[in-house]
Amino acid sequence: MGMVRIRHGLQVLSGAVAVLARLADPGRQRTLAHLLQLRARRHLLSK
Repeated sequence: MGMVRIRHGLQVLSGAVAVLARLADPGRQRTLAHLLQLRARRHLLSK
């Protein structure tokens, strides 16, 4: 149960980061958010 909560939290967090980055700077920070999202996804898939 705890793992599911952590997973959901990471998904929400990465989504929020992507939205904030898009609002702040449509260029460089979007790629940063994208990399963070991919890293989070890879981390989730590896478990």
